[in-house]
Amino acid sequence: LATIAITDGLTGLFNHRHFYERIELEVKRSHRSGFPLSLLMIDVDHFKDFNDSLGHPAGDDALRELGKVLAEGRRAADIVARYGGEEFAILLIDTPADAAQRVAEQLRHRTEKVFGQNENSTPHSRPITISVGVATSPDHADNSEELMRAADKALYRAKGDGRNCVRLADATAGSDKKDIVS
Repeated sequence: LATIAITDGLTGLFNHRHFYERIELEVKRSHRSGFPLSLLMIDVDHFKDFNDSLGHPAGDDALRELGKVLAEGRRAADIVARYGGEEFAILLIDTPADAAQRVAEQLRHRTEKVFGQNENSTPHSRPITISVGVATSPDHADNSEELMRAADKALYRAKGDGRNCVRLADATAGSDKKDIVS
C-alpha cells in the first residue's frame, strides 16, 4: 500500500504528491551538504495533437513508454516523477547545472530516437519530442518553490524557442534575490 500511495498508476513512476515531498527534503539536504540539486521539468511537445489524432489509449501507451525512457539509466538516488498530464519532473541529486543540462539533452535525444519516425512507423503514428527546463539549487534558487519556478520558466522558454530543446534557467534567478537581501 505504501508503494501504491507514491506511484503514478499509468507510468509506474513516482507521483506528483511524492515528488513534492521529496523536493522539499532534497533541497534541505542539498543546503546541509553543500552539494547541488538539479531539477528537470519535462513536457511532451504537442501532446494534445497526438491524443486528438491517435486517441487517448495511444497517448497512454506513449506516456508509459516515455516513463521508461526517462527512468532508464537513472541513478538510484534520483527521483523521476510524473508531474501531471504529459509533464514529468526529475530531481538529480548532487548534480551541478552543466551535468544536469547534459542529462536533459541525453533524454531529449533518447526520446527522439525511441519515438521518431522510422521504418517501423505506421502511417498514423506521430513522432514525440520533449522540451526540458533545467534549474539548480543553489545557482538558480534557494528553496523548492524557487527551484520549481526557475525550472518551469526555463521549460516555457524551451517551448517558446520552438520546442524539442533544453533550456537552462537564467543564472540571475537565484542571485537577484540575494542581491536584494544584501
